[in-house]
Formats: sequence, C-alpha cells, structure tokens
Amino acid sequence: IIDATNTNIVVPAEHTINGRQFVGEYRIFHMHSGGKGAAVITALMEIHPLNKRNSHLQKLINEFQTHFEEDMLKCQNKKRKERGLRSLVSSKGKNGVSSLRGKNHLVGTEKFPSYKNRKALYERQLEKVKFDHDDPSDPYTSFGRWDPYDPEMISSLWFYGYEGSLTEPPCTPFLSWRIMDKPMYVSMGQLNQIKNLIFNHVDEQCKPTSNHHKGIAARPIQKRRKENEVYRCTCKDFTSDKIRAQSGVYQCSDEQYKILHPDDTSGFSTGFSPQNTKNKGT
Repeated sequence: IIDATNTNIVVPAEHTINGRQFVGEYRIFHMHSGGKGAAVITALMEIHPLNKRNSHLQKLINEFQTHFEEDMLKCQNKKRKERGLRSLVSSKGKNGVSSLRGKNHLVGTEKFPSYKNRKALYERQLEKVKFDHDDPSDPYTSFGRWDPYDPEMISSLWFYGYEGSLTEPPCTPFLSWRIMDKPMYVSMGQLNQIKNLIFNHVDEQCKPTSNHHKGIAARPIQKRRKENEVYRCTCKDFTSDKIRAQSGVYQCSDEQYKILHPDDTSGFSTGFSPQNTKNKGT
C-alpha cells in the first residue's frame, strides 16, 4: 500500500476521453517511499448539469482559500512596511482575512462562507461528532480529516491507465496514471474560485506562484508514444468490495457491465488513438 502524499488541481484538464475535453482535473499523488515511481489517481472535472456545488470539494477549496488570503495579507503588509505604514490586519488573521478574497470567482448568486463562519461551523460540528464513518479505530479518516477519496471526488472504481510522466518540468517519466472513467461534478462558481486561487496567488514576498497563459495552466494534449500504451480496467477485471461481499462476484456479467458502465465509449485519449485502448486484467 502506498499512502497519498498530496493532491492538486489543474485547469483545464490535461486528459481527454474520445476527444471530449474537461474543465479541470483533480489528482491524488501516491509516491513510493523507495523512489520507485508514483501512482496518480485522476478525476476529470465537469460542470454539474444543474450547476450544483460539490460539497466535499468545497472543503478543500476553503482550505486553499484560507492560505490564499493569508499569503495575500502577508504580501500587503510587506508593501505597507516598505512604505512605513502599519499593518491593517494581523498576519495571524485575528480580524479575519476573508476581506482580501478576490471577487472574480463568484458567479451569480452563489455565495461562499467567510473564514470566520467556516471556522465557527467546523468547531460546532467537531463538538457533536467524533467520527464521520463507521470505524472509530481509524483516526486518519475521522471527522476533521478531509478524505481525498470521497465519492464526491472519486465516483468510480474503474479507470484508464498508462505509464507516463510529470506534466510540468522536468517531465520525469516515472508516473503510473489512473484516469477514473467517471467525472467529478463541480459548479461554475467553484471552477471560477479555483481559477482565482491558481492564477492570482502570490507568496508572502508578493511573487506570483502560477505559470499560466490566458487562463490556462495545463500542458497541451500530447501525441501518443509507443511506450504509453493505454489500457482500461472495468468491472470485467474486478468488482467492488461491496459487490464481492454481497454476491461473491469478482467479475461482472455483460448485463452488470451495462449497468456499471452506462456511458462506456470504449476509448481514452491524451491525444492518443482510442482504438488502441486495451482492457487489462488486474
């Protein structure tokens, strides 16, 4: 078992399925402790048909927003200090730093809670509930710890896979990519908030941390190479723990396949040819 080490979000997505593009992708990195490579679980992001917010994703966005505001505050206080002025707000955020939030991530009537309200809500919930799952012996996914594999984030067990590289310099080829076959839904407001956090973030020295161009912070789709053969794992390769426990079925039938993979288009692309995709047993 390789533990997750970090997550990130890229906009727009750096993978496509049958040429279909997505607004972003959420990734969980699992680094091998011996330096033997890394597995990356990726959920492609799509705007919800009814523009509903992804509540679990919002918890992650809120944390990013807090750090965004704290760094912005340090930057502004640095500039004020250089001008011989007092800091307007404590660097610890005692007066709340949500007033520094950029406004360009809000869309329509969609509202996001302030830092003060988020903290108060968290403290109230923490008093009522100790665990948010049925296994109190597992403190690492207990209440207060954000689960990167929540069904709102990773909604499928099955995926397209290939051996590839990092998508940013030095583009080292040591990653095993796992692109989940069902997208993660987000609202337009959440997408714009993510863009604001990525494109407009500055560190405490007021230096921009994003390398982007015209609202894009993703590598262009790459042409397929021989060493990047794409394969697909479906319920015909393995079923879920729940299905196995209830029925003892380890590989689904054709009828079950239609139910579990209703949107199957039998192809995956990162600029690759979908007809070369192969199923691979696990």
